[in-house]
Amino acid sequence: LHGPFFLNGFRWVEGAVNARLGAGVSMRTVLAKTALGQVTLFPAYLTAFFAYSAYLEEIFERGTRDLGTIAEAAKSRIASQFGPSFAGGCVFWPCVNVINFGAVPPSGRVAYVAGVGVAWNAFLSWRNALENKAARAASASGQEDR
Repeated sequence: LHGPFFLNGFRWVEGAVNARLGAGVSMRTVLAKTALGQVTLFPAYLTAFFAYSAYLEEIFERGTRDLGTIAEAAKSRIASQFGPSFAGGCVFWPCVNVINFGAVPPSGRVAYVAGVGVAWNAFLSWRNALENKAARAASASGQEDR
């Protein structure tokens, strides 16, 4: 998911900004690429990440095969995790992408983002685990009340 998505996404960002502002690494161009990626690529990636993680958990942890149940789990996960993760990413990723678009050659950008993405994915996994822990606690509490 990560590699192909960002390889094609960065190509699109490069093309869109370069067509408008010209190629290069001026601060204006770097900031434009960073902003465009932040408002287009990042929301799409977060949505896919949380939907896919919910899908995998439903199938492998809960044994669910019903597509409606899986879709509801994905919808719920996106609704609860997207906002806080997007807010955290609006601090983290612009800093990363200013370096990415300003100093990393286009051929190395996906590798650079993948390397930095290890820390980001650890953050997303931590947020995901917090939600799962809270859901299990709520479920256990509800069962004890019966």
